[in-house]
Amino acid sequence: MLKELMKGGFYLGGKYYPPIMGGAGPSGSGTPLASESTVWSARILEYLDKDFVYVQALTNRNYEGEAKKGGTVKAFYVSDVSVTDYTGGWTDNDWTALGDNAVDIQIDKEKKFLFKVPKVRENFSELQLIDQGSQRASQAVGDVIDQAIAANYSAIAAGNGYGDDTTPITVGLGSGEIAPSVALAILREKLVTAKAPRKDPRVVIPEWFGTMLYIELSGRVTELGDAATRGEFAVNTGKMKPVSGVTPFVSPNVPNAGAAKYKVMAGDNMITFASAIELIETVSLQNDFATGVKGLYVFGSKLPRGQYMALGTFNKGAYTA
Repeated sequence: MLKELMKGGFYLGGKYYPPIMGGAGPSGSGTPLASESTVWSARILEYLDKDFVYVQALTNRNYEGEAKKGGTVKAFYVSDVSVTDYTGGWTDNDWTALGDNAVDIQIDKEKKFLFKVPKVRENFSELQLIDQGSQRASQAVGDVIDQAIAANYSAIAAGNGYGDDTTPITVGLGSGEIAPSVALAILREKLVTAKAPRKDPRVVIPEWFGTMLYIELSGRVTELGDAATRGEFAVNTGKMKPVSGVTPFVSPNVPNAGAAKYKVMAGDNMITFASAIELIETVSLQNDFATGVKGLYVFGSKLPRGQYMALGTFNKGAYTA
């Protein structure tokens, strides 16, 4: 891919960079790519979109305003529509106003990153460093953002819970334990009972849950079993094949108390998330042959309507019967 970029030029951050012809790393304008903050900003944002698990699975960007350090944005959501008996007429009070509900989201989380890029002689190597540096920065930032998104479980309505801190549900394949696919089915039932939107219900599960799900399904002589043996349920940090009416996402950031009482959220993308790279700068380091990259990422999130998500409180069971 990098060879193709060198041959034909490329776009990054909305800017076109002409074909790289060799030398010490200049772009077509004569400026080293590693020194252009727009290059880093675009590349880091691209990787951030890929690395988030909770953001991919359970959030939306339905807000107005600019995400800025210490600021506030407004998340809007549509009211539920009431249905009543028709008696031949209506009054002004019978109309349901849509879109006039809003909650404030504080942009109160700030994360900084600083790293340096050695000066290199070949453009090919410079592009590799930009790519790898952006990926490392986004992975580090994405991890803490996922943890913050996951903390919204506390806003889910108590009536939509399956298990709680006093009586957590043991999920596993051992005797008397709830099978992973059954636990997912019950979470979906909670969503149905709550009359929650179910356009594309998702669930974020811990790694061990994903492994047990794979073991359970791969032993079945069914289409799901065939899919599991083909690797379609392979456990990694990301999206899995739908099971029990929900799409599982696997994350190491599922909240838990001492490796127990894992808080597993399920539902559509109901959490509003606002974020921005507040600042990204490149500086020439005086005591090193390197370019320093420093950035500030700000964000905030909120679950406006916790009545439309379900929450499982699960303990880890056995991997085998």
